[in-house]
Amino acid sequence: MLVDKGIPVRMVGVAPMKQISIQPDAPADMHKRFFSAAYRNGVSFYNTSYVNFSHKREDLEEVLERMSRALNEI
Repeated sequence: MLVDKGIPVRMVGVAPMKQISIQPDAPADMHKRFFSAAYRNGVSFYNTSYVNFSHKREDLEEVLERMSRALNEI
């Protein structure tokens, strides 16, 4: 999703505790823009995201939909 939208952010680390990494060549305000857009669309990240078995498929689909809207804002 991030690559498709050309957003210089990637997920790194070990599943299920992926971290959000802003690429070094990203605009200086990308961190703020990314997290603000996510939050405005109802997704609250804390650099590390935790996905666990309490999250159902529907929950993950909702997050993907909300993040798609957020990424369109960036």
